[in-house]
Amino acid sequence: MPVNYMDTHTHTDCSIDGRCTLRELCEAAREKNVRMLAVTEHYDYVEPGGKDYYELHAARRADEFAQARQSQPCIKLLYGIEIGQPHAEPAECEAFLRKNSFDVVIGSLHGLRPDRDIYHIDYTSPAVCRAVLDDYYAEHLELLKQPQFDTLGHIDYALRVMGGQLNKVDLTPWRDVFDELLRRMVETGVALELNTTACRRWIGSLGHLQWVFARYRALGGEYVTVGSDAHRTGDLAANMDEAYELLHAAGFRYLTYFEQRTPHCVPLP
Repeated sequence: MPVNYMDTHTHTDCSIDGRCTLRELCEAAREKNVRMLAVTEHYDYVEPGGKDYYELHAARRADEFAQARQSQPCIKLLYGIEIGQPHAEPAECEAFLRKNSFDVVIGSLHGLRPDRDIYHIDYTSPAVCRAVLDDYYAEHLELLKQPQFDTLGHIDYALRVMGGQLNKVDLTPWRDVFDELLRRMVETGVALELNTTACRRWIGSLGHLQWVFARYRALGGEYVTVGSDAHRTGDLAANMDEAYELLHAAGFRYLTYFEQRTPHCVPLP
């Protein structure tokens, strides 16, 4: 029996780096048997352009989404947002969320304060990579002090943009800081996202995250979301089977999605 997939992290051309329309994404969802689809456009407080671009397209996005919900009855469409660096402007972020009715809010780090874009750092050596990862995970602790989001996105984002400068893919040197941030997530009810992009980058798999999710589960974590982070239709629901296998091995039995900012759990395929 084919698996009915759910993908809770995707983008369209209403994100500054999106490469497909909502209609094209929905057509791909039907073809790939994706029955639940959260579209989570970028809204970044540090990375240049992300917030302004979204504001320019917000009205069009709302109209297109309303139309898609009527024309795509076989797909449960969830209206989401991915907020980059929400802790950089907490009051502004709170006001933005208050005036919008999102189903799901992803919190993520694409930049490091005050103005370092992680993607564009020049990763010239393993030492540079390790220093950025030190800052990246320390910044996650700041992000999780008063989270205004439902799920923490791509915990390995910095690692996956570093190319092959590191000798091996290993996050265990940051085990202590992971323990602290995972405990905070359990305490605040923030879900942990398993983002499958690493499978399509130099890393080539999700194996480096196995111990992270096992530790989250051991600490009492229950809410896990899975997203492809697709910016084009070809990546929609990519590598979901590997993600489900990892979650089973880590001890999870349910996947989580958010609707009207409320978590709902469904059996893990």
